[in-house]
Amino acid sequence: MNYGLDQQNPNGLSYKSNVLSLEECRKLAQLFHVLKFQEVENEVSRIDYGYVHDTDKNFKFTKKIPKYLRNFFKSIKSRMNIDMDMINHCVVEEYSNYQCMRQHVDPINLGNKTIMFIIGNPVLFKMVNLKNARSKFENIMQNGTCIFFEEESRFCWTHQTLPSMGKRWIVTMRFIEIKKELVKS
Repeated sequence: MNYGLDQQNPNGLSYKSNVLSLEECRKLAQLFHVLKFQEVENEVSRIDYGYVHDTDKNFKFTKKIPKYLRNFFKSIKSRMNIDMDMINHCVVEEYSNYQCMRQHVDPINLGNKTIMFIIGNPVLFKMVNLKNARSKFENIMQNGTCIFFEEESRFCWTHQTLPSMGKRWIVTMRFIEIKKELVKS
């Protein structure tokens, strides 16, 4: 494994370590420690902000995205030179010990662009091309690493983290274009 040092990034993927400073990561970790997470599948805990989709592919508004997360979005998009105007969906997931993000491709109705960043202990991040399983991208996500998905990397590659010790939070932000007829109150 070469941890991304000479790998070809999937088209539309921007991967950058140390986008957030240690001080910014420390502040976020302090804020995340006091949040009340809901335990869901695989015992991974999460908090949803903004619009979320249900099993009927409808959307509902949960709660306003906190200002500090909106400010981090603006900072990350500036530091990574990302063309993304706003977010209306944010998920903070809390992983402990050997918990991991299962291999998946996010549903197409969750928008065309996604930002993801990690706070806490490092974890191996892996992507696999759906058309050619031998085409892979692997890298260690360190504290403060940010990933931006769009185009091919968003729709044609799975992504996951592998089991790893320690505590970490993975924050996912996106803008979802929502048709009014799909919004539930």
